[in-house]
Amino acid sequence: MDDAFWRFLGLAMKAGKITSGSDSLEQGIRSGKVLLAILSEDAGPNTRDKIGRLCAHYQVPLLVRGDRGLIGHWTGKKERVAIGVTDQGFARRLAELAAESSIDKDT
Repeated sequence: MDDAFWRFLGLAMKAGKITSGSDSLEQGIRSGKVLLAILSEDAGPNTRDKIGRLCAHYQVPLLVRGDRGLIGHWTGKKERVAIGVTDQGFARRLAELAAESSIDKDT
């Protein structure tokens, strides 16, 4: 199931519905353009706190998944710690796929 999440993330990137990098993500959250934030599991504590607080304040769902290399691979970049999804359909489906893969891990 986790493969479906990453493949769909790649599709969102190809469709131009992803903003990448901490600064772009922060700006997108503040402007209301980012509908789902994704942080790598190896993001630094300052980045996690900053993005976490922004997401909470602006009520943007936050997923913490994969490492910076994996996110970079699926977005066609070298490495990425933080990305944002700017399309409602992609954001909703990625959240669903993340929830499904979490359920699979628990069972």
